[in-house]
Amino acid sequence: MKSLFGEGKGGYGSVPDGDEEKTSINPAKSTVEVILGEEGSKERELILHPTMREKEHKKITKLLDAATDRAPPAVVGYLKSAQPCVAGCVVGCEMCVPIYARVYALGARFVAALPQEELGMLLGLLLCFFGGLYPMTLAAVEALRQCGGAQFYEACHDLQVQFLNAKAASDADDLVDEDGDGVADVEQISAQSLAARKTMIVLRSTDPHTCDLALKSVYASLAAVVAVLKLRFARTIALGAAIGDFLTMCLTTPATHVLVHLLEPDVHKWVPAGIAYVCKLVAVLIAWHIQKIITALYSALRGGLLVSRNALRKLSVLNLVHIKPEDTYLDELSGWALGAFGFWVQWKLGFAAPFLITILLWPIACVEAALVWAVYS
Repeated sequence: MKSLFGEGKGGYGSVPDGDEEKTSINPAKSTVEVILGEEGSKERELILHPTMREKEHKKITKLLDAATDRAPPAVVGYLKSAQPCVAGCVVGCEMCVPIYARVYALGARFVAALPQEELGMLLGLLLCFFGGLYPMTLAAVEALRQCGGAQFYEACHDLQVQFLNAKAASDADDLVDEDGDGVADVEQISAQSLAARKTMIVLRSTDPHTCDLALKSVYASLAAVVAVLKLRFARTIALGAAIGDFLTMCLTTPATHVLVHLLEPDVHKWVPAGIAYVCKLVAVLIAWHIQKIITALYSALRGGLLVSRNALRKLSVLNLVHIKPEDTYLDELSGWALGAFGFWVQWKLGFAAPFLITILLWPIACVEAALVWAVYS
């Protein structure tokens, strides 16, 4: 099975091969089934029926009650106040996440169905015109490819399978009515009993060995990626510090002569330190902007080459031209020209995505924000 990072086991965005179990979207299904799920599925019932949402909200609140009772007394009040909001967020995720997963799977199947040349040109255009908007994500993908991307993808697939097993077992347990009174057992037990019951269901329906290996693989890959990004961030900081030292040396004397006449005598002792801090802050911002420019230029040139080389291969397949990218400089010249235009577009946009692109690429924006937090923290 082919994935973004090489050979993997599958999961959302994978292309089933041969007799492998197919968990993808059936093209014969209606749009409603693709978006909302199959008839009778839990996520569809949650979306369409307020009563189901209320029951699920009460169940989540019970589980939160059981967890809150074991919290330190000083924070119990705050946790209880936050329970309705947290339970609502959990129910919202239960409704929305499966929809996003199915839409992503449908998009992944469409992309996987594209011929190799069209897929390369599509990826090249995205890199050419929008690659510099997400410098951390680009660096993370490159680092992940070098640090065991295929193993990371397989581990994520294993965790997905274990999660789906646990979710299926929990959903089936929600329907159990052993006493036959017409009310599900999970709605009649205390919060502590519900938490213990769900914990046992998760433990019975998942494989500890698979979860352990998958979590270790995911942790090792993410740690390697964060280490690479922190190294790049450290280089940016070092460049900013060097620029800051130069600015401080140039501005300390003239800025001091001005500030001593504007500030009270009691704070004159802070003038040199304040000038140094401001210069270093400005320098780090300059260094970060320089890094964004470098990333945008790299992504634009790489994307332009992807487009030109795949376009030449496609034209050769169509028998319109008989030129191989290895035998000519045409792909480099046209790719660099397209890359220069893509860099100019990113520059004119101020290295910020337009509103429509922001909506389409919001998952990448979330990943970018998470990576920035991980590197800066």
